[in-house]
Amino acid sequence: MKTTLLSAVALAILQVAAGQPHGKGHRHARRDAVTHIEVIEGPDVIVVVDQYDQAITTETAWNAASTIVSLPPSSSSTPPPASSPPAKPSPPSDAGAVDAVKAAAVSSEAPSSTSVASSAAPSATSEPSVAGNGLTWSEYNADSSCKSQSQAEADFAKIPDSFKLVRIYRSDCGGLANVLPIAKQRGMKIMIGVWDLSAVSSEISTITSAVGTDWDVIDTVSIGNEMGGAAPGHIAAAKSQLRASGYNGPVVSVDTIGAMQANPSICQESDYIAANCHPYFDGHTEPSASGDFLNSQIALVKQVCPGKKVVITETGWPTQGDSNGVAVPSTSNQATVMSTIQAAFADDPASIIFLSSFDDEWKAPGPWQVEQHWGFLHSE
Repeated sequence: MKTTLLSAVALAILQVAAGQPHGKGHRHARRDAVTHIEVIEGPDVIVVVDQYDQAITTETAWNAASTIVSLPPSSSSTPPPASSPPAKPSPPSDAGAVDAVKAAAVSSEAPSSTSVASSAAPSATSEPSVAGNGLTWSEYNADSSCKSQSQAEADFAKIPDSFKLVRIYRSDCGGLANVLPIAKQRGMKIMIGVWDLSAVSSEISTITSAVGTDWDVIDTVSIGNEMGGAAPGHIAAAKSQLRASGYNGPVVSVDTIGAMQANPSICQESDYIAANCHPYFDGHTEPSASGDFLNSQIALVKQVCPGKKVVITETGWPTQGDSNGVAVPSTSNQATVMSTIQAAFADDPASIIFLSSFDDEWKAPGPWQVEQHWGFLHSE
């Protein structure tokens, strides 16, 4: 007899390997860690397999059962070939899907948040302070050159007013300086990232130089993105430098839920839990079930770091690329995913940040050929 369950403890025992950072911006080493564990009667052995059920490692355990853990694909390595790969479902028709995506984008329209006057010594906060969904934005053109101020303004002119926060992964390329006046004019907040863990102090100095004393527009500062446990050790020093510069908002380390299960310090050291989580990389989740999927993953990470606010700092669906099990990239599926997630989190829209405002053509395609194609806004 075989039973199926989800377990954070099993991942902690397995010490799932963490993703390593790549070059500039938000190239991701790996995505969310969907944990599917099957307990089968057998000897005391833990067998780790990939999504094709091919064994990766085995370990002896104290349980009187074998545990098979299906790990998500990592965009840092090409999925191994299978002798009989699963058939890819045919992509659905995208007729009218672009309009559906735009409709989903504006469906969470919320009143503009009231601006708060800065004080001489504001108290520190540990949770986001926005009133609508967030989205990510990249400061790079397709050729990896830096976007100009006018290009940034053109991009933001296409962003619906329902989005109240923009996540920028790094302060290089003048991106933060370009976006600050736009965000202020629109009543948006900014989640700004420190990318290079070997240059945390330098990147924070770049942030403080751009912001000056006007910290009200900065909602959160993130240290690293999917660094697999390397970032938490930098949070204390980063927070000290930021506090000295006048910033009293949340400081977090962003990673996957699987990485947090394996290394709880990632969320324990953060002011709130900042997790990237993508239904597409699960391979077992239909677009219409994306909201339920996120809630199930949030429940897992709350077991590791109870009592903390959870923000999904990346989620979405690709419009092009390879299918991953039942996950088929398409514009219509993306629209379904966005509307489903917005409905599931209607009471807390600030807990969702969608990847991405526009396609990131400067990225490498990745093993699933999807990395460039998460944008839900378009140039037309």
